[in-house]
Amino acid sequence: MFKRILWIIDWFNPYQLSEKIRAKQIKLIYQQLTGFTLLAESLVASVICAALWTVTNHTLLIGWLLYIYIASGLGRWVLIKFYFHKRNISNDTWLILFIFSVFIAGCSWGFVPIFLMPDEVVFYQNFIILIIFGVTAVATNFNAPVLACCALFLILAFVPLSIWFFLQGGLYTLLGFMSFLYIGLMFSTAYYTNKFFLKSLLLNEEVISHTKALKNSLALTTSILETTSDGILVMDLNKKVEYYNQRFLDMWKLSAKYIESHTIEEVIDKVLGQLENPQQFVEKIQYLFREINLKSFDILKFRDGKIYERYSKPRISENKINGRVWSFRDITERKKMEEKIYHQALHDTLTGLPNRTSLTKKLHQEIKYAKRFKTTIAILFIDIDNFKTINDSLGHDAGDILLQKIGRKLAVCMREIDTIFRFGGDEFVMFCLLKKWDEIDQVIHKIYSNLSSSIKIGTHDVIVTVSIGISFYPDHGNNPSTLIKNADIAMYSAKNQGRNSHQIYKQVLSQNLERRMTIQNYLHYAIENKEFFLVYQPILDLNSGHITSLEALLRWQHPKMGFISPNEFIPLAEESGLITQLGEWVMREACSQLKSFQKQGLRPVQVVINVSGIQISKEAFIKTIVQILDETQLDARYLEIELTESALMLDSKTIIKTLGRLKKMGIKIAIDDFGTGYSSFSYLKNFPVNKLKIDQSFIHDCAIAPNGGSIIKAIIAMGHHLDLLVLAEGVETLEQLRLLQTLGCDEIQGYVYSRPVLPQEIPKMLDISISDKILENFKQSIQRA
Repeated sequence: MFKRILWIIDWFNPYQLSEKIRAKQIKLIYQQLTGFTLLAESLVASVICAALWTVTNHTLLIGWLLYIYIASGLGRWVLIKFYFHKRNISNDTWLILFIFSVFIAGCSWGFVPIFLMPDEVVFYQNFIILIIFGVTAVATNFNAPVLACCALFLILAFVPLSIWFFLQGGLYTLLGFMSFLYIGLMFSTAYYTNKFFLKSLLLNEEVISHTKALKNSLALTTSILETTSDGILVMDLNKKVEYYNQRFLDMWKLSAKYIESHTIEEVIDKVLGQLENPQQFVEKIQYLFREINLKSFDILKFRDGKIYERYSKPRISENKINGRVWSFRDITERKKMEEKIYHQALHDTLTGLPNRTSLTKKLHQEIKYAKRFKTTIAILFIDIDNFKTINDSLGHDAGDILLQKIGRKLAVCMREIDTIFRFGGDEFVMFCLLKKWDEIDQVIHKIYSNLSSSIKIGTHDVIVTVSIGISFYPDHGNNPSTLIKNADIAMYSAKNQGRNSHQIYKQVLSQNLERRMTIQNYLHYAIENKEFFLVYQPILDLNSGHITSLEALLRWQHPKMGFISPNEFIPLAEESGLITQLGEWVMREACSQLKSFQKQGLRPVQVVINVSGIQISKEAFIKTIVQILDETQLDARYLEIELTESALMLDSKTIIKTLGRLKKMGIKIAIDDFGTGYSSFSYLKNFPVNKLKIDQSFIHDCAIAPNGGSIIKAIIAMGHHLDLLVLAEGVETLEQLRLLQTLGCDEIQGYVYSRPVLPQEIPKMLDISISDKILENFKQSIQRA
């Protein structure tokens, strides 16, 4: 069908068109189909509706007007598509789309005389007739580049009016015949306009082709054009101007009349005011006038910022020098581009801050200055905490926006003598010249103060913290690489200490970094080598005195390094991206073990698994849980997931949806370390959680401190008010246990009952009540004493 339409379009064309001419033809019709044209069409339709409101059926009017608006919107959509996606769609497709648009528009105006023309109201009839005459006249002009479009629109939009004339009878019949004459006249006008347009395109192509051939010929035969591509000036040995081009006049702001009526000295005097160094220019020209056999090249700088290349060589004819050729080339944009490239080489394209290369150069200079004047340089290595989690959960575009905003916030923290650089990824480096040591404390305080408020990324409010490592010149190095390396080591130390803190470099930190790197390398093979294992710490219900849950805790026994603490390898797993794989292994192992307990006929309990913010923000998290539950055949109601408050706040909207789906599956949700982060009623009400886990820091001194139980009491009251269970972790003494029972705590976990134990020890513990176990522990402690 499309091929037939294209054949009809080509049949209307008076010339055979190449693909290039066809492309220009299509470009012109789309250029004429402007947003203003579509708006005008809608306005005219609105005026018609307003005029005919009292004499025509309202339903038809409104329906027709909506059709016009939709057609106009469709036309605007096609227009936008053409301008922004033109290269992705063939010319034939664009042409058919335009024909389709013309068809829709033609039908809309053909509808008017048939269905909207009022009966026996001559004024309104004449009003509509004039409108249709005007619309078709304008459309004929717009559609002229494609003759088939003109014919289609005239038939669809105007022929119905001709039919209406004939249907009225009487004198209207004469108008009907005259309307056909009008159609013929409009089509004839469009035909000759189209023919003129296509002929001009063909001639233009011929001109381009001949001009190109002529330029090639001139390039081979004319020595003047071989030496220049811009402004040309040719003089003989008597300093008489023999030739110049218009470009030369434009570049030097001269007129042909002036250069022909003045000597070359007068011309030079006139243009000298444009140059930054006119005297040097005059001396160079005079020298070349004397030394006629010399070639010369130099750069001319203008007061308005322009930069020209000047090239001069003798003009030789029949082996004799008979004059001099001067050429001038405007290299202003090239110089700007070179400067831009140079700037980009030293600046980060995302944030606009100086980059790592610039840092090294600048630091070399500042070290020389500090060495000479006996001053101190502080290098601050700044790393965004949890950037990878934010980047993975919100997307790379959001990550880029976050880096830009943080870069601006850090730049605000600088003094005039400080400089901030983007080192790479989510790392920034600032160096400060110090007169007093306490100045660095002020800078650090300002950094944390500026970053304390949330950052808006789209619809998300992101809380950002940074870890800062600091090294000083000359104490921690005397060259840029050593200072930056040591600041980087100190930054990792700050990150390991809990993040959102700063650390000054010490020698021992290098040793710690080596251990980190070794652990990180071993971590990649630990799962494969089966070096991980799980231990379980019981959680007890204070009302029944029995175990209700088992918290699965990950342990690592390396064959060379021995036992490695989770506090060491978990952060490294998060940084390296292995936490997802590791978390999946823990989930599968714990669920499988719990199912094994159930098959042994042991009393059913839940297994509690800690999940990181990185894991839960992954799209495949729920799919992974479902798969593991299916593989292990464990009922979802026996699984409980623990998340920290900080993990919940990474991308709260996404995590709320994920937790909601988990809760519908029957999985329990607990908030770990409650009270250490964003504890508030507002987010507790928003998150679908089942349990609060009071951080052990509140438990340690609760029994002996004056108001030790106040905070715990408040947390328990808040949890119960929200229908949540409250668990206290880190319970180690009987005094703490009694206080928690008195305050109405639901569950406890800690050494007062049991340390984490291996799986094989669990079966014998499940039927022991809390009182029996505590008594047993008490006897063992007496025996050890």
